[in-house]
Amino acid sequence: YGMKSESQSRQGGIKIPDSTIISCAAGAALETKGVAELAGSRRGIRFARSEEGIIIDVFVSVYYGSSIPEVSWNMQKNIKNKVERISGERVAAINVNVQRVKFSQDEEEDF
Repeated sequence: YGMKSESQSRQGGIKIPDSTIISCAAGAALETKGVAELAGSRRGIRFARSEEGIIIDVFVSVYYGSSIPEVSWNMQKNIKNKVERISGERVAAINVNVQRVKFSQDEEEDF
């Protein structure tokens, strides 16, 4: 994904940096029940724009015992709502990638 340094959208003449959108998406992901942490590089978020809107890939670890489909669905809703609200842009897709399952604070297993 190619990243631009700033959003092309404007709200009241204020440019919204891509880093703000990424931070918003990361915060929304971490607020989701069952998400243990973001995983991977770039703070667990990849971000791009298409003609259809913003595309976000999120990489997470989830807690053992969580319903991965339910956690994923809730995370997609949270991210979509928050990113659209702060950016004024349409979110076209949010791809959830579960990288690990955390069994406890110290222990993890690849998923």
